[in-house]
Parts: sequence; C-alpha cells; structure tokens
Amino acid sequence: MARAKMNSNPVKEHSYHNQVTVLGAGWSGILATKYMLEEGLTVATLERRDNLGGVWYYSDDSRENTVMKSTIASSSSAVTEMSDYPMPNEIGYFPHHKDMLQYLHSYADHFHLLPHIHFNTTVEKATKQNDKWYVYTSNEVFISDFLIVCTGQSKPNRELSTTLFKDFA
Repeated sequence: MARAKMNSNPVKEHSYHNQVTVLGAGWSGILATKYMLEEGLTVATLERRDNLGGVWYYSDDSRENTVMKSTIASSSSAVTEMSDYPMPNEIGYFPHHKDMLQYLHSYADHFHLLPHIHFNTTVEKATKQNDKWYVYTSNEVFISDFLIVCTGQSKPNRELSTTLFKDFA
C-alpha cells in the first residue's frame, strides 16, 4: 500500500496519497477495497469504528446502527456469500450475525485487506479540488483520485424533527 507522507498540508499531522479512498469497512467497503486492489490501485479504507463489518458488528450503543443481538440473516448463505469466497457449511442456511461478522473477517484476512483499513478514523469532510479528493479526519488528510462511499445506514438528522418536520413528529 502506497502511503507517501506529504508535507503540503500544514493543518493536518499526516497526509497520505492513494489512488482510491473508500469510506466504510462494512460489506460494500470490504468488497470495494478488494476489487480496487485487484485492479492494481492503491487504496485507503477509512472506518469510523474499531472493527470492520458495518451493521453486522453488533453494539449495545443506541447511537450505532447495528443488528440486534438475536439477528439472523434473512437471505440464505448460498445467496449471501461472496462469489469468490463461499461461506463454510457449518454456518448454516440463515447465519447468525456473529457468523456473518466472522465471515467478513475471514474474507478480509483471506484477501489481505486489513492492512488497507484505518480503524477508529472518523471522516470530518470530503471535498474535491481540481481532480483530487481530499478526505479530512481529525489529524490526517487522505488525497486520492477516486472516492467510494460505502457508509451504509446513516443516522437520521435529529434536528429535522424540531425544525422542518416538527409538525410530522
């Protein structure tokens, strides 16, 4: 992974240049990372949480959009599995969310994706300047030619319930 330190941005502690920046390391972000790497591109994947998996990474924290403790997949493993990496037979037809998360970890390990994922990295903003994307975190900027957004479910704007949609609450 090419991560050349750049000194052109004095505001941020570190700047990295990759051909592609992927936002999110859930199901789609993991696949985007894998396929960009297969195309020979350099990739930095930014994940806000401390683990990959997106909604499949369960949390008791009500501020997180995740599966529930009892969630099982509603589509069969034969339909859900990735075409280049079958789910193990032991997982069953309708896997529990813990099995789904383990499968995603196994996929990321198998295709050597983890070194490209920056965990605990919250994106503050992304802007396009000329032909480059600048993705800002608290102390880093990721500069890339392409930006892939795989943020999945997002939080509703709570302020809208007291402003624009106050009469519909």
